[in-house]
Amino acid sequence: MRDVRYAQPWRSADDAYKRTMSQTHDQMYQAFYANIRRYFPPGTWKPEYEQYARILYAPTLSGDWPRLAMVRAIYQQITYLDPVVDKILLATIYLSLGFAGAIPWWMVGIVFGRDLLILSMVAWGLLFTSVRRFPPSIWGKISTFLQILAALLAMGDRYGIAVPKAATLWLMIAATIWSGIHYAWRGLQLLRKAKS
Repeated sequence: MRDVRYAQPWRSADDAYKRTMSQTHDQMYQAFYANIRRYFPPGTWKPEYEQYARILYAPTLSGDWPRLAMVRAIYQQITYLDPVVDKILLATIYLSLGFAGAIPWWMVGIVFGRDLLILSMVAWGLLFTSVRRFPPSIWGKISTFLQILAALLAMGDRYGIAVPKAATLWLMIAATIWSGIHYAWRGLQLLRKAKS
């Protein structure tokens, strides 16, 4: 199963809201029905499953539908905003650890450098190309996991808990650098394809 949200271009919450509100009730019902039905392999759909489409459709009949439609439009932007929020959270944690002296500033710089590289490549792609899908890589996931683990261990070490802080920090730095190189390579490949 794949996340179909990545196939849709970004649009503002206002545009998504206007698009939703311009649909007829029949169009909205068909959209909810298709959304439920896509989770079932061919031949496994049963008529009694249609009740789930009706449950999703029911709020459109409410007087609160305009407000709910706006919430839904804002919620749909999470696909694009969630990774940015994660980066801001980790950046704040690493800045705090740097100011507290729990990790060296050069390590904070490497974490920031990788994230700035990724965000600048995504911004370039969104602004100047047709590329709209920037899926995470396994190396990015490993790097993020190690950044979180290293931050937790650095905090624990700061409070006198015996933890393998040094080894974890070095692992995190290696994974962060490799992830940055990998993302740069993938980003260049995506941008080259978009130009051709």
